[in-house]
Amino acid sequence: MEQSLISSSLIAITFSSFCMIGFAQTSQSSRNLETDFKTAFDKFRQSIIAKDTEQLKAAMAASSYMKMKNQGIAYKMDFPKDFFEGMGGKMYTGLDLNKFKILRALENNNTGTLVTLAAKSAKFDPFDRGGDPQAMLFTFSFIKEGGVWKFNEAPMEPIEDAEEAKLLKGDLSKLDDHQYKPSGIVPPSPEEEAAPNYDYEAVLNINSFGYEVEVTLNGKVLRKTQGNSAQRTGIKKGENTIVIKSKALDGAYDFNVAISATKDGKSPIEVFSIKVEKPEPVITKTFKVDFD
Repeated sequence: MEQSLISSSLIAITFSSFCMIGFAQTSQSSRNLETDFKTAFDKFRQSIIAKDTEQLKAAMAASSYMKMKNQGIAYKMDFPKDFFEGMGGKMYTGLDLNKFKILRALENNNTGTLVTLAAKSAKFDPFDRGGDPQAMLFTFSFIKEGGVWKFNEAPMEPIEDAEEAKLLKGDLSKLDDHQYKPSGIVPPSPEEEAAPNYDYEAVLNINSFGYEVEVTLNGKVLRKTQGNSAQRTGIKKGENTIVIKSKALDGAYDFNVAISATKDGKSPIEVFSIKVEKPEPVITKTFKVDFD
């Protein structure tokens, strides 16, 4: 009887030890992944601070770099100079991960995500707009190329006080949604596009709190956004087609999409606008532009 109890105890101790070893290995693996992601993003951030084109290209995933370059071409910008000196560069240089709370680091088939919280107390304000601070959730995504993690993108999402409180207490159930996890799909790198030929400079304004929105303008897919955004683009004289895809997130309201156009540096004119309470998942419209 005594021998049986001793054997049972040894089995229990051994099983417990294996569990603790497995937990320690998992925790260490997560910490290593977190460190790798932070290092990858810092290389990207430092390239912007240094305004170093080669360093920027080396720090970004190939598909992400070419997507950004093609956007610059589409908007007739001087890439990457205008990116370094513009709002995008300013935002990324303001993302100091040492001031954020790391919530989760995951990888899947050469793709990875690092979800972080810029707490309300951090007063995150990269554009120096002032106003009341709001907690922001960032989902940094990465792609492994040649065994090295490269920065892909970092969509941000404003969250309410109640959501922030739950995350700070360790309730990460919000992060179970697929948008906070790595997709496991490495996108192909697009070819460099030819310079566009359009008649009017234009700005696409999206005011859609709580919606994820993607606009295709005359067959050109523009940057997917959440919340308010302004994107430079171009439209042609005559008939133009816009396709608006949207997905409502928690607390969605105020859906408004508009386009303003200008020519030869004159005052912009609003040429398209749509405002609805609950948009259809896909909205297709045509509009005509003809002014000098």
